[in-house]
Amino acid sequence: MITKSTLQKGVLLGVLPGVMQLAYVQSLRADTTGAEQLPQNTAVAEQTEEAQQSYAENQFRQAKALLKKNPTAAFDLYRMAAEHGHAKAQHNLATMYYQGSGVAKNTQEAAKWFRKAAEQGATLAQVSLAGLLAAGDGVPKNLQEALVWYGKAAEQGSEAAQLRLGELLSFGDDALPKDYAQAAKWLEKAAAQGNAAAQNNLGTMHEYGLGVAKDTKKAASWYAKAAEHGNAKAQANYGRFLANASLAGIDLVHAFKWLKLAKDQGDVTAENLLVEIVPMMTSVQIKEGKRLADEFTAHAAPPVQ
Repeated sequence: MITKSTLQKGVLLGVLPGVMQLAYVQSLRADTTGAEQLPQNTAVAEQTEEAQQSYAENQFRQAKALLKKNPTAAFDLYRMAAEHGHAKAQHNLATMYYQGSGVAKNTQEAAKWFRKAAEQGATLAQVSLAGLLAAGDGVPKNLQEALVWYGKAAEQGSEAAQLRLGELLSFGDDALPKDYAQAAKWLEKAAAQGNAAAQNNLGTMHEYGLGVAKDTKKAASWYAKAAEHGNAKAQANYGRFLANASLAGIDLVHAFKWLKLAKDQGDVTAENLLVEIVPMMTSVQIKEGKRLADEFTAHAAPPVQ
């Protein structure tokens, strides 16, 4: 069992060499008057920085190993590594502050450390900071700044950031000007990574011609992809398409299948549509629709949102 005194000893053993080296560098600078000493001083300073980074990495790894067994000790180690500029430690420290794990919950401190990591280019921290800014959680609400951080993470390939950027630009807060073309661009990137929510949203944009050409076939295709991933809204949308001759051609059996699957996940729209189509179906069709829905559920992976 790790006691507080043991942890303190480990910390001292971890940082003391770096402190000694730093004192040596300072003494050299104090005693040196000749320009010829500057390269040597610079080299030693670089070694000290490298050593500090190495200690921070070790503290980060120790914190990860302790996280489940002793979150308080993990928090202390994450904080020390974070204060040495370790971006992943800063992100994890922020997460612990936000969740109240190993420390009292403090959303302001969480936002502070998410920002430090985000400024170093940490993608997850950029997404987290953007989420706090969009919600006004721990920081004043600022959708414009949220877009900036989502944009930085999206450029690094973050599927979550690409989705949220697309959502904010197309279906988001009224305080933001809509930019459907940019929204479609980012939703397409997230959809290409298999994000079901993005695929469903992209289907809606193609259905109504928002930022892209209106195309019901493409809409149906995106709804189908997201429905196969278990997204309830997409299942409701695809079922609606299959029950409407003007959209996809009537296929009541498969429409029933997808609407039932969405209804079973609590989608009210799907429940209402089922009430409408059931009177148009034979008992054989209804039985087959139920069989298809049950078969999908039996083999489906957990829904991808």
